[in-house]
Amino acid sequence: MAKLLAEESNRHWEDGINVLKKHLQIGGLVDNTFLNYFTFSGKGELEGVYIPQNYRNTMLNLMKTSRAMVNTLTDYHYVAVQNTALPPYGDLDVAHFLSELAEKEAEIAYKMTTGYLIHESIASSGLALDIFDENL
Repeated sequence: MAKLLAEESNRHWEDGINVLKKHLQIGGLVDNTFLNYFTFSGKGELEGVYIPQNYRNTMLNLMKTSRAMVNTLTDYHYVAVQNTALPPYGDLDVAHFLSELAEKEAEIAYKMTTGYLIHESIASSGLALDIFDENL
């Protein structure tokens, strides 16, 4: 799980930098309004010591976060396409960028959902849980 959390953290930072680059590329400014979206608590994702329920809760939280991110990116994609200041089809470059981000995030949501369901079904077997963790 630690490896998966580290990979996801790195991916989110990379995606955040890419969003910032895209924002600046299209002429966006980095003012206080923009910077307020980059605040984070910095708390760890893993909920406590290794107890199967804590492990599942961590996966459930990641799944919910990824699903919410997909929904947000989809909403932003819709806004980019509907941008009437850029007729006839809105800002397709930004829309394509957002759809790629949403696609990557949807894969993570799927991975967390399947992992959660598998983990739930093998929670009573310590050996199975160990094998599951090694193969994340």
